Amino acid sequence: MLAASEVGRLEQQEPPARGIVRAMWAAQATASETDEVLVQHGG
Repeated sequence: MLAASEVGRLEQQEPPARGIVRAMWAAQATASETDEVLVQHGG
């Protein structure tokens, strides 16, 4: 799992205009939020 602090660092290492790290981060964040919502609502 990516930490927020890793996203910027990894982005700097990527070829320009790839956006893969941020896309992974966004997908991961969305999945985490979904999991939390399911847990909060008794899932």
